[in-house]
Amino acid sequence: EAQIWSTLAHPNVLPFFGANVDLFAPYVCLVSPWMSNGDIMSFLKQNPGHDRLKSIIEVANALDYLHNLDPIIVHSDIRGANILVNDNFTCCLGNFGTSFAVDKICASPLTTLQTPRYPILRWMAPELIRSDETEAQIGVEPASRDIYSFGCTLVEVRTSILTAPSTHCIIDIHK
Repeated sequence: EAQIWSTLAHPNVLPFFGANVDLFAPYVCLVSPWMSNGDIMSFLKQNPGHDRLKSIIEVANALDYLHNLDPIIVHSDIRGANILVNDNFTCCLGNFGTSFAVDKICASPLTTLQTPRYPILRWMAPELIRSDETEAQIGVEPASRDIYSFGCTLVEVRTSILTAPSTHCIIDIHK
């Protein structure tokens, strides 16, 4: 996570300040600015009049930045909980724990892919859940997983409603 995150610099990507191996040993502590407004969904509950379109555009700008790097960075966990709001009410994409780099020419991952955690199934493209194959074997660009989850997040931010509010809905979507 730190390896990818530390290379990023964009107004809509949570800044990486460094890592500490002593504070919570044996664990590594990644350091970023404190976002007192929390994640976008909590912020919108407290500030229902906030310009949601502005927030969506800011996340789109972060994705555009990541997907135009060389190598491409696939975030792989776009959702409201990973969009933090700074003191200027600007959205910053954070949590690069499942992100990976992809070679632009051959579209193959340059870093190890991590198995998605259950809570992100709601934001995961159906073809990735249904298959044991990689994106390349399915014929899908790796960055497309971010586009699907961005669409789900767009609905989440715009309406304050999860796209699949229950486990049963998630199972039905992915059948």
